Amino acid sequence: MTSSRIIDLVLTIFFGILGVIAIFMVGEFPFRDQLFPWVASIMILLFAFVAGTSIIRSFFLGPAGDHDRDDYRPSEGRPGDGIHGVQKDIKLVLRIFGFIFLLVLMVFLIGHMIAIPAFIFLYMVLNREPFWIAGVSAAGFWGFTWVVLIKLMNVAFPIPYAFDWLGL
Repeated sequence: MTSSRIIDLVLTIFFGILGVIAIFMVGEFPFRDQLFPWVASIMILLFAFVAGTSIIRSFFLGPAGDHDRDDYRPSEGRPGDGIHGVQKDIKLVLRIFGFIFLLVLMVFLIGHMIAIPAFIFLYMVLNREPFWIAGVSAAGFWGFTWVVLIKLMNVAFPIPYAFDWLGL
C-alpha cells in the first residue's frame, strides 16, 4: 500500500470517528436539535465506509491494473521517487488539514450560511475549477441548505461570533 493510500485511509477513519463523536455529543439535545447532526453524521459514516472499503479493496486487489501504465503514480511521484514523493504527500495532507481548520474557523466566525458556500467557492477556485462552476456549486449548496435545513427542518444555527461581537 502506498503512503498516499495509507493517508487516505487514516483521513477516512478520522472523518468516521468525527461522525460518531458528533452523534454522541448531541445525545442530550432535544430531538429537533439532533436532526441535523444525526443526518450529517450518518452521511459522513456512509461516505467513510464506502471510501474505506474502496481503499482496502484496492490494497488487496491492486489498483485495477493501473500499475501497468507508464503514468501510474502511487504517491505524488513515480515509483522510486523516494523522499520527494513522501514530501509531496505530507504537503497534501497539511493542505487538507489547513482547509479543514479554515472551514471550522470560518463557521465559528461568520456562520454556516456564509462560511460553507464561501469555502466551497474558494476551494474550487484554488483547485482550478472554472469560476462559474464554483459559483453555481456554492450557490447550489446555499440554496439546498436554506430550503432543506432552515425551511423544512427548522434547524437553528448558532449565532456566529463575529456577528455577536459586532452586535449584528
